Amino acid sequence: MRLSNTNLSLYKSFLAVFESGSTQAASRVLHIGQTAVSRNIKSLESELNTKLFIAHPRGLKPTRVATDIYPHIKKAMFEISYAEDLLANDAELQATTLRIGCKSFVASYILLDFLCEFKEKYPQIKLEIVTRKRAELFGMAEIHDLDVVVDMAKTHRDDNMIVRKLADLPLTFFASRDFVKQNGLGTTLTMENLMDLPLVFIDSKTFISEELSKHLGVELKPAIEAGTSELLFALVNRGMGVGYDVKECLAHANVDNLVALGFERELPTTPLNVMVSKMGASMATRVFVEELVKFAEEKKKSL
Repeated sequence: MRLSNTNLSLYKSFLAVFESGSTQAASRVLHIGQTAVSRNIKSLESELNTKLFIAHPRGLKPTRVATDIYPHIKKAMFEISYAEDLLANDAELQATTLRIGCKSFVASYILLDFLCEFKEKYPQIKLEIVTRKRAELFGMAEIHDLDVVVDMAKTHRDDNMIVRKLADLPLTFFASRDFVKQNGLGTTLTMENLMDLPLVFIDSKTFISEELSKHLGVELKPAIEAGTSELLFALVNRGMGVGYDVKECLAHANVDNLVALGFERELPTTPLNVMVSKMGASMATRVFVEELVKFAEEKKKSL
């Protein structure tokens, strides 16, 4: 039996029965008769040559096979629905402006590859990158002045926003090659090193810095608070101390003189989230988010 020969309505009935627990409830979800749902389930069982549901007093109980195939069918039907939406709403993607809010270093070091790839795939969508402080970005999103926010910190709790986690980004200490040599450092730092050496952070009050102090159980006081990743890399490159930032940012900084340093203990990670308003996201916004989620998943697989 080839799946390509199976009517999609059979799978829609399968999902509805699996999720609702009965053909009667499924018929209400699908807006078709209960008899039609039962017929679709029997037809699918015949084509798959296996029993999918067992009758019990409260309705229908899925078999082990049904439970095993459910997540795969659910995902496949979602992809089909998504493709249908793309085709049905293709006109909506024409000459659309998408306003994306994030901090400058997120755009420059973390989103750059994706933004270039997305623009090549959807040249008709104009991308407008808005860089502001975190609080300003969420304020703009709340009044619908931004379509998407990509944020690298704790989940923003807002009943009006949909939050999807993209990744947990590893963090690292780093220093200039000259600084490492002058201070007799190896490839791995110790707690004693952190207490003795000058530290350069973006800001001692950022989520990343506070989580590091909490994780290590000590309050780390940087000698310099740079304010931006760009200045952080420049200062550390000049030998002003040991920096701390997202490992991917260091990789994209293109500063050959900087080297990542290990640490004697496991370091925390920082989450990267994408957020959109629950109030009627445009087709372009939905396409952008789905493409970003896929990009992040493929990147995790390649690591």
